[in-house]
Amino acid sequence: MSETTGYLKEMTSPSTLKRVLQFEVPRETVEKQIEDMIEKVRKEIKVDGFRKGKVPKEIARAKYAETAQQEAIEKVIQDAYSEVLEKEALRPVTPAGVTALDFEDGQPLTFTVEIEVLPEINIEKYKGMKATKVTREVEDKDVDAEVENLRERFSTSSSVDREAANGDIVAIDYWRIGDDGKEIAESKITGFPFELGKQNVLKEFDDGLVGVRKGDSKEIDVTYPDDFEHEEARGKTVKFGVSVSDVKNKVLPELTDDFAIQVGADSLLDLRLKVRESIQRMYDDDARSKMKGEIMQAVIEANPFEVPEAMIEASLDAMMETYKKGPDPETEEMKRQLADLREKMRPVGVNVVKEQFIIDEIAKREGITVEQADLEEVMSAYAERMNVPPDQVRDWAVKSGEIKRWRHNILGDKVTNLLLDSAKVED
Repeated sequence: MSETTGYLKEMTSPSTLKRVLQFEVPRETVEKQIEDMIEKVRKEIKVDGFRKGKVPKEIARAKYAETAQQEAIEKVIQDAYSEVLEKEALRPVTPAGVTALDFEDGQPLTFTVEIEVLPEINIEKYKGMKATKVTREVEDKDVDAEVENLRERFSTSSSVDREAANGDIVAIDYWRIGDDGKEIAESKITGFPFELGKQNVLKEFDDGLVGVRKGDSKEIDVTYPDDFEHEEARGKTVKFGVSVSDVKNKVLPELTDDFAIQVGADSLLDLRLKVRESIQRMYDDDARSKMKGEIMQAVIEANPFEVPEAMIEASLDAMMETYKKGPDPETEEMKRQLADLREKMRPVGVNVVKEQFIIDEIAKREGITVEQADLEEVMSAYAERMNVPPDQVRDWAVKSGEIKRWRHNILGDKVTNLLLDSAKVED
């Protein structure tokens, strides 16, 4: 318990970061605030038979006493709470939660505020951490695969009047069929394209559509594998209705110097060299990213500190958003699975929050900042990728709040670069 401040009667710390503030405000203080509220209302309201500002106080009190009391109590609470935050140097993480509010006849106003505060941290051990560099060299098969991906991206297709074969692109509408043999409401997907033989969909779909023609309709039974991503569907057999809207023949460009020039190289040899360099950069960036992650984990372990529960929960909420977009997220089974997954991800959520604090603390200690030039570089790169003017990107980033995320990422990158540059790297 700390020494009290103003209307603060008692402050306790049930845990390192939690504070429970118990307030007591004299009744006359609240009543004076109520009278001030009524007087303010009296000067502003209009009542038949009285000019504005001349309404008798008794009438104003009769009409607005309850509202005035509510607003007065809210103001007193906010003023008392703000005073304590300033004088006690408290840094709350979340808005105050007011409980045990009591204002009985003849009694003072009492209430309790529970908050979590930001931790006081002092990161000392962060330079000279150990990291292992995993070197990966580009192989010919990696280059072959990427060149093949380029051919795929520059392929052309045209509708054909024949049976679909492996390598063709088939566009279908499909829907689930219930036990009654009817289409299940809102289950229909239209214009879904995929390439036969690629096994990008469940095997029964792939096999079942070989030989179909444009305009054909059929039913396909699909048995979900035991390791299917959605647990509730594993091992189940579902009947689908399918309607074929198009069959297209895909043609890949020939692998020649002309093709290489089309994709921005001088020759086929130059293309392969550029692809090899690009893949090597990707491998090197991946290795660097993994070393940064290893170092950050070492810094977290070397500098233990507690983080607010509210920030952990917010971190988990953000991570769980992707999983909530799965099938039937409101079923009891899915809710149970999401709850289990959330608990398993909790250590990750804790580390995400700790990493935020560590980056901010090291940046402050080392004088690392995000300059306007850093943001301009990100905006220019984004504009080039999206083929839009930089000014348009800037306006969007400011309005959407994306610029805040960019600042966070740039600062994090600068700090982790510092950590990596000072690390003891082992091959």
